[in-house]
Amino acid sequence: ARSALRRLEKNFLKSLLKVPTQKRVAYFTGGHGDRATGSADKDAKRPVLRSVKGLLENWQFSVQELSVANGLTEKVPDDANVVFIMGPKQPFLRAEVDTLLAATKRGLRLVVALDAENPVDMSELLGPLGLAVETGTVANLQANAPLTRTDRDRHTVYTTTFSSHPSVTTNARNNRRYAVVVDRALALKTQYVTDKSVKAEMVMQAPSDTFL
Repeated sequence: ARSALRRLEKNFLKSLLKVPTQKRVAYFTGGHGDRATGSADKDAKRPVLRSVKGLLENWQFSVQELSVANGLTEKVPDDANVVFIMGPKQPFLRAEVDTLLAATKRGLRLVVALDAENPVDMSELLGPLGLAVETGTVANLQANAPLTRTDRDRHTVYTTTFSSHPSVTTNARNNRRYAVVVDRALALKTQYVTDKSVKAEMVMQAPSDTFL
């Protein structure tokens, strides 16, 4: 099961980060209490993202930080293939949001991961991309992993429902063999945007009887 999950993670990121050039750079935002990719501050209580950084570096990505101090309010560097926003604790400045949205117009990929225990309002960034975060964490009375045999397990939801998007091809083909499990996850929904070039697609959906 573990090897299967590793393959799923690898295939997902490969599809997400596939670019037509050999020179690849991944930026991680900083300055908002974001999760660190290196050594954490002595007061930090959250784990750092060494495994994610290591995986990217194995694929020949250069991993760098992007913050106000090095231009996030002005322009995303031209060499950026993807920008990771990982668990920020403080909201982004309007100028930072505008910079990131402008970069998506030229093909920049964004990976946004929010902590359910500290869901920072990212509506200014996600809204124009056709997405909205709902209040509360997902729960299911039946489709859950019985890890503790307590009510907490209802928030450890699993799903086998995937779209036809390339990032979840392996999942869709093997959904009778294994599922994706999320623990205390936030819920996303699509929303209407006037920009016709924006298309939001949910690549993974919770079971229909899931609630918040």
